[in-house]
Amino acid sequence: MVVSVIYGFFFVIFIIYFPLLYVASLSALIWPRHAERKRKTLPFVSIIIATKNEESVIEQTLQCVHTIDYPKNKKEVILVDASTDRTRDIARRYTKTIVNDPGTGKGPALNRALRKARGDVIYLLDADSLVDKHALKTLVSCLDDQHPACIGLSCARNKKG
Repeated sequence: MVVSVIYGFFFVIFIIYFPLLYVASLSALIWPRHAERKRKTLPFVSIIIATKNEESVIEQTLQCVHTIDYPKNKKEVILVDASTDRTRDIARRYTKTIVNDPGTGKGPALNRALRKARGDVIYLLDADSLVDKHALKTLVSCLDDQHPACIGLSCARNKKG
């Protein structure tokens, strides 16, 4: 009796469950649900970058952000800064919205920036991120107008690789 239960268990797992899981995974790769869905209007996006003494990397990140293929009137860049170096001076060349942070940590810093954000979509970046020029259009293609969502889509990489 016990042996037939064990064989039944293995039959269900290896003969039925794994092949179904494989087919479901394969179909998701072949026919993604959000595949380059065209939106009628693009949402306004707030790009938020929290910094603390990032003068060696922030300029390249901000240059990269400004080359993103997305309408300029549909995005804003907010930098929240707790630096004692030249990070803020460098950032002023790229964004007007710089929020002062007293250095209480990244979480509170992001909350300060979120209070200033006007975007329907929030895109958080690290100060050493390099962003693909199609990042925002890819991100918003995954979103639905009627249902709020949090997307863990990575269209950026840091300079270390």
